[in-house]
Amino acid sequence: MNITELFKPFFGRWQSQENSHNFIFSDCKEISIINMAWAIYDPTIVEICKIYDFDIVWNQKQNFANYIPAVSKLC
Repeated sequence: MNITELFKPFFGRWQSQENSHNFIFSDCKEISIINMAWAIYDPTIVEICKIYDFDIVWNQKQNFANYIPAVSKLC
């Protein structure tokens, strides 16, 4: 299972919400960032990020979590 498949259940959930954005992975062709206000509280997301060595940064000013994949390590 690739990283896109792992995150597929979470894609698009907040696309219509103001100040929330989803950027879907593109097979390591570009760096992708997922901004999801709820994700920091979701243990599944946190575990996936740990397994795949993602950086998790909490941006208090914007009040959302930034999940930044270490693309070079995934490819």
